[in-house]
Amino acid sequence: MTTLAIFALLVALLVLGLPVAAAMGLTAVIGLAALGDLSLLTIVGQRVSFSIDFGVILNFVGDLNAAFTSITGTFTGTNCNVPPVVVIPSGSWNGTKR
Repeated sequence: MTTLAIFALLVALLVLGLPVAAAMGLTAVIGLAALGDLSLLTIVGQRVSFSIDFGVILNFVGDLNAAFTSITGTFTGTNCNVPPVVVIPSGSWNGTKR
């Protein structure tokens, strides 16, 4: 049923005369917002940042190389109360396009 609703929204936006790319983007944003899965992904120049919330909020920041084939970044999190200590998650991450 969800797939049908998303497809119907896409077709409706195309019938209204929106360009294909705009209709697809708007459908994705509206669909994710309706499902409650809208996460903010920010890309400015070669810097990418986003957050994941699963009880502890993790903030990720990464930098793409000039050819946009690899990314290297760091993450930090909010306090995670694991008795008897408080853990503050942090670390680094990287990825390469195959």
